[in-house]
Amino acid sequence: MEIVYSISAKLGVGIGLTSLHAIDQIKKAGYLKQTITGDTIQASSNDAVIKDNLFDVFASMRISPPVSILHGWGHMMYAQILKAHSLGAKTVLERASSHITWQNQILVEEFKRFGFNSKPIHPWSIKKQLAEYKETDYVTVPSQFAYDSFLGEKYPEEKLLLNPYGVDVKKFKQMKIESDGKFRALFIGANWIRKNLYDAEKAWADLNLKDAEFIVRSDAPKFPDINYDSIVVVKWFDDVVETYNKADVIIFPTLEEGNALTVGEAAACCTPSITTSSSGTWLDEKSCLFVPIHDIDALKEKIQYAYDNRDVLKKMGKEARKISEKNTWESYGKRLIANYRKIAE
Repeated sequence: MEIVYSISAKLGVGIGLTSLHAIDQIKKAGYLKQTITGDTIQASSNDAVIKDNLFDVFASMRISPPVSILHGWGHMMYAQILKAHSLGAKTVLERASSHITWQNQILVEEFKRFGFNSKPIHPWSIKKQLAEYKETDYVTVPSQFAYDSFLGEKYPEEKLLLNPYGVDVKKFKQMKIESDGKFRALFIGANWIRKNLYDAEKAWADLNLKDAEFIVRSDAPKFPDINYDSIVVVKWFDDVVETYNKADVIIFPTLEEGNALTVGEAAACCTPSITTSSSGTWLDEKSCLFVPIHDIDALKEKIQYAYDNRDVLKKMGKEARKISEKNTWESYGKRLIANYRKIAE
């Protein structure tokens, strides 16, 4: 079996890190024929849509027989799908979030909420992704939440593959950290609108907890109706594993994800999260505190509970670690290879 794996990102950076884990597993199985990535194709443009389309076209020219399966990421795959099919190959499209229609609807509402007049996702990108969904043989998604979003859009279930992302439990693990008695919460996320940072900061500030701080790594603006006295905004962590370990809890009330890596990484460090089912996490109610989206009162209740019950948090963190050990990148890879073999039958 010859697998071609394609993504416009550079490997090891952002979504390219997720791809690198996948590529490593395909390589270990002996099926990797070719990788086509942002490391090998320099598609330059200030416009992300144009850049991904250029990558798609250039990448399609690189695909050559024999190829059994082309696995590539959404919104940069249409030309490649057509080329792969012309060579008799099957195609697997990676969708790391919910169905593009669902995602767009959620973000349109959020843009209105914050008074933004622009569109959250370029119409060309939506049109292209819908065309990719139709043309590809399979779509693989990393969570039940994402899977259900496709079913909600009447997508054929026989074309869907469910394969949750993993976590590096050797890298992300519990460390011995001396406590100074201060309660610490943590948020990590680049897309602050989609990850609903406003609600997290608003709930935190309204509680006005004593001897507590909320550490936020994000490029979000400071909101005028929020008191930032106990909110620390940073741009970078020198040691993210240590940062997870210093936190008592993660606050991550995201509106839409595929499978939030932050929640999984924190779990592997024995740090539980306050999050939503929309995070796509593989954690359960014994290892995670869940809230509905856009429910600041529920968020405040869970933050207060975490603050008042730190012994319970420690027990939840240990449960989170146990679950993490069953959701490694190796287990992800086994499911990935099993899916390939089934497709190739």
